[in-house]
Amino acid sequence: MALFLHEIVGLQFPGCNLNKTWKQLNYWGILEVNSEQLQRLLQYICEEGRICPQQNKWHELWEMLPEKQRVSNGWEPPLPLILADWDNTTGRQKMLRLKLHIQYAAKKGILDRIEKFIKGLSHDEWHTI
Repeated sequence: MALFLHEIVGLQFPGCNLNKTWKQLNYWGILEVNSEQLQRLLQYICEEGRICPQQNKWHELWEMLPEKQRVSNGWEPPLPLILADWDNTTGRQKMLRLKLHIQYAAKKGILDRIEKFIKGLSHDEWHTI
């Protein structure tokens, strides 16, 4: 499966593919937060076949996000795709959810903290293609 991440972040990254357009992402309610730091972090995640942190690390990242709240039958921001959702979701879905978490962090002003956490993960702490 080809993943076209450059279509998600609006940049061209050789070797990164995630087959969704901004129009589709906006339909899904994914926020567009423009900043060079955010774009660089999204590019970093795409490198070396990274998809998302391994389950325990992704949960740690989600716990770092401020102002989480229950909405209807879910959460804002949505939960990471771990536990039962891990085996029932594609790499594309996991990448999109991680991107949403990172954009949420940028919107809440904690992108520096999230970037430090993400860049501190070892290769073994990443789910990769």
